[in-house]
Amino acid sequence: MAAEPSSLRLDRVGVGVSVACAIHCAVLPLVPFVAAVPWARSPQSEWVFVCVAALIGVAGHGHAYVRRHRCAVPAGLFVAGLVLVLGARLAMAETSVEPYAVVSGSALLLTAHLANLRLCRRCCRSE
Repeated sequence: MAAEPSSLRLDRVGVGVSVACAIHCAVLPLVPFVAAVPWARSPQSEWVFVCVAALIGVAGHGHAYVRRHRCAVPAGLFVAGLVLVLGARLAMAETSVEPYAVVSGSALLLTAHLANLRLCRRCCRSE
């Protein structure tokens, strides 16, 4: 059995990070006991999610585009999601719109990784 391409591994991790980020942003304001965990509510934890998602996404989508499928759609979705998340964190911080924008951006990041996985799998089958 051949080793799994690194872009597939990165996309799987990216899916997990995107889901964790979306859950963190959507559930945090609704769950009172999470407020007792200082790290969960800190701006640093949110920036950790954003930075990890950005690094994984750039590496995964870049690798998949160059070495696998040459389709820019997943990377475009990724960039749109990242811009939405960054815009929400920088321009809408502490507003009522921010959680919705961040969750929407995370959903785009998740969609981008799933699309990238699908394209990579299709390319691997045809090789």
